[in-house]
Amino acid sequence: MDENRESILNVHFGHRYCANVRRIALLLIVWFLGITASGYCCKCAPSPEPSCPSLPSALQKGSAIFVGTVAGVYPRSFEHLADLARKFGVPIPKDDSEEPVSEKQKRAYFAIYRQFALKVWKDSLSRAEVDQISHAQDDSDFPEILSMRRVRLQVLENFVGAGEKEFELFTGFGSGDCGVEFEKGEAYLVVAYRDEQLGRWATNICSGTSITSSAKQEIRALGVWKAGKPLKPRIYGTLIDFTALRHDKEELPHLAGVRLRLFGSGRTQETVTDHAGEFLFDGLEARKYRVEILLPGFTLTSFSDGNREIDLSNSGYAKLLLWVEKAHAKPNR
Repeated sequence: MDENRESILNVHFGHRYCANVRRIALLLIVWFLGITASGYCCKCAPSPEPSCPSLPSALQKGSAIFVGTVAGVYPRSFEHLADLARKFGVPIPKDDSEEPVSEKQKRAYFAIYRQFALKVWKDSLSRAEVDQISHAQDDSDFPEILSMRRVRLQVLENFVGAGEKEFELFTGFGSGDCGVEFEKGEAYLVVAYRDEQLGRWATNICSGTSITSSAKQEIRALGVWKAGKPLKPRIYGTLIDFTALRHDKEELPHLAGVRLRLFGSGRTQETVTDHAGEFLFDGLEARKYRVEILLPGFTLTSFSDGNREIDLSNSGYAKLLLWVEKAHAKPNR
């Protein structure tokens, strides 16, 4: 494989760093034992480097990159899991219940839940996991698969490791556990890794898996790589107004019509963000660059990728998340 093709694959699609502070516990156990949701979280933030050699090459085993359409998700959501539990007879207290749970109640609960878990995940469990569930005494004894969803996809285009028409993988529920919120019927660029010991594929939002409408540049580059053609370095990404989050708003606006400048090639290049706040600098050279945002009254947040030098010396391109906020924005009290 030539170095150009290798460098394109070795770029991290959406270079982010992901750390599971703690795996999300089973929803039903959380409800029953009163464990607070804040104890489980996933952190995905821009990494210090705009390109990351964390994705597989075509020569590596245990990695898959492909475009696929979701044929089914099970369980579909936390609500679906809870509904299955109710039908099975697992006791679920009301959300506002403050009654203490006795040790006897806990033991009785786990006895029921073990049977429920074996029924719900029976088609996906290894023999070791069946044994582990059968002897579990508390939530820490349960295997990780019980906090995940099974996703089946129809492969539309394979780049690495997905040679069959169908592909099955596992991911979290998406509520703070880094799971991808797959929707049936939607198409995704999937970057998955294989647990050889358990024989299962998995993915998360930090691996680069995303809906195809948000991965156009990545899919284009993979297509070029697959065809064995050269692709000049490029820098692309999204400009987002972080101010809204400071004011307790859930939606972060993508800024359209903003001019950006690129320095580093001996000449200055300019581009403008589109309606989705996305931008692209194409046809670059393999060298270091710096991006400047021309947006009066706004400044880059401390963790924005725009604060860092972009080194394309050894990689095909970089995807940036540019986070800005109004210069004197203050959070709500």
